[in-house]
Amino acid sequence: MTAPTVDEIARLFAQMELAAPDQPGILRRRLRTDPRQLDIHVEVALPERIRALIIVAPDAIDDQQLLNTSGLTCSTQGGTVRVQAEPTVETELFCTLVADLVHHASTAIVQPAAALVHRIRCWQKMLAAGLNTGLSAQAQIGLFGELLVLREIAIPAWGPAALQAWVGPTGAPQDFRHGRAALEVKSVSYRDPEHCRISNEHQLDSSDVDLLCLVHQSVRSGVDTGVTLPEIIDAVRADPALATHRLLLEERLLHAGWLDVHRSQYERERYNLTARRCYQVVPGFPRLTTRDVPAGVRSVSYSLELSQCAQFLIAERDLALRKHTPGVQP
Repeated sequence: MTAPTVDEIARLFAQMELAAPDQPGILRRRLRTDPRQLDIHVEVALPERIRALIIVAPDAIDDQQLLNTSGLTCSTQGGTVRVQAEPTVETELFCTLVADLVHHASTAIVQPAAALVHRIRCWQKMLAAGLNTGLSAQAQIGLFGELLVLREIAIPAWGPAALQAWVGPTGAPQDFRHGRAALEVKSVSYRDPEHCRISNEHQLDSSDVDLLCLVHQSVRSGVDTGVTLPEIIDAVRADPALATHRLLLEERLLHAGWLDVHRSQYERERYNLTARRCYQVVPGFPRLTTRDVPAGVRSVSYSLELSQCAQFLIAERDLALRKHTPGVQP
């Protein structure tokens, strides 16, 4: 089943609302016929204009309230998942949510209702972070940079466990963490390669790891050459090392603010890695940590001058990530 686009869903809702604008009642339309017994509808309650998505799946799940925020509610009953939007919810937001859920229900190999519940919980976290309208230019470079490190450093060192180690999108202090090793990734414009913004006092705190490395990447963006964000995401999805971890990958991407329905927004800009430098964060490295911040001070951020960090440079081949990972042979 081909999932409808955001625009197709928006047009369908508009047509339904024009059909009987002054008559109370509920209008329902089937989106698609699915060969795997999924029954997928959208409906509009008039005259209030309350929109909803209803997906009935063959697998039963516990009755629960999954989402209740900003005019959006979601509940499950048996094998039925219902997502509802008040009239105050922006059309694009709700239609994006509908398109995304229909896509994931339709592509779930088994237990589509359970897959929907998992996806809705991811949406709840993303909505709380305010990432539902698309990624900013800097956020796009940041995601591109983390995916580069995932492919070129983390997977070669840790194999499939690299995906579990990619915790940056979940709000963890460092972007990658596995065993007693951690990586903090900073990707910046090639025009300002000597500065690095540290967001808080936890990012370069190595008190609970044996190895912490700062991976600093300079990225050139343009429209002529390089790799687009959708292209690198497709490459990660196709990586055979992650073949059995697709659900976790999609969860991480959603936490990072990636939605396939926004794909066209990112297809023009191309990125090239122009430089990558790795720094081992050890005593003496210029940084602020929780031990340095006085009581009562919060939300510390600062700019790091990389010219003062040359003595901490380490070759990428010498990162020795396997050495600090239990069960992985160096």
